[in-house]
Amino acid sequence: PNADGNNDFWRVEGLETLSNPVVYIFDRYGKLLKQLSPTDPGWDGTFKGTPLPASDYWFRLDYTNQTGERVEAKFLNAHFSLKR
Repeated sequence: PNADGNNDFWRVEGLETLSNPVVYIFDRYGKLLKQLSPTDPGWDGTFKGTPLPASDYWFRLDYTNQTGERVEAKFLNAHFSLKR
């Protein structure tokens, strides 16, 4: 996300196929930066309106499984690089 009109929001594709999904985005120190639902356009690379630096960020996906239990998708507990 750098406001150039291309890829201005980072998001996990296919969230709408899960029940009650939530994506949490963290900095490298574990600080929660953003919480996304399937209706959000995605993360614009900011925290409280301030653009964050190019760096690695981590995310976690939680959702409700078919039996109604809250599940943390450990295989999607991963990181990505924000480039400016």
